[in-house]
Amino acid sequence: GAKVILSSHMGKPHAIFTPNFKLDKKEQKKVDALPENEREAATAELKAKARCISLDLLDPASYLEYKNLLEEEKPQVDVLVSGAGFGRFGTFTEMPLDVQLQMVDLNVKALVAVTYETIPYMTKGSQIYEIDSLSSFQPVPYINVYGATKAFVLSYSRALNREFKEKGILTTSCCPSFVMFVEKNFPELVKYISSSPSPMIPTAKMIKES
Repeated sequence: GAKVILSSHMGKPHAIFTPNFKLDKKEQKKVDALPENEREAATAELKAKARCISLDLLDPASYLEYKNLLEEEKPQVDVLVSGAGFGRFGTFTEMPLDVQLQMVDLNVKALVAVTYETIPYMTKGSQIYEIDSLSSFQPVPYINVYGATKAFVLSYSRALNREFKEKGILTTSCCPSFVMFVEKNFPELVKYISSSPSPMIPTAKMIKES
């Protein structure tokens, strides 16, 4: 059957709107091994059958593991939500180099690898959502490496969408802002936060209805 592949909690809205959620015994053991808060987040509200795959995307060996899993399962992938990534605030010279390189590895290299390995299992009408950021549209001091990785995602997604136009595969970048940061540090600006739903929400509803 058709598959929806989710990367990180950003993909949760897709699963929430998909019915008949149930983990098999093997995958339930993996969920049970998670910390309590992560375990609850992994299962709460989900109604679709799901398989949780634990991969350390900072380790290039995980790309091969993911590729082998796809070759074994041979899924039809309708939607890929690629949301694994992180950012760190600070001046460039004061932030540890290894942390900054990890941002590049996860936000860029892992995203490209997961997308690359998934595309052979997508067909006309499939959709790719690369989770991006408002930081992608301009240089952002004090999160400059993070912003640069997201600028890559924006350019990469737009170009990929053009390449796949004839194949009928939609590729788009979703560019949320730092909502939690605003709520914590600039409460007076909370009223200006958009309440428009993420593109993932209507997509999830479409998956459920189809």
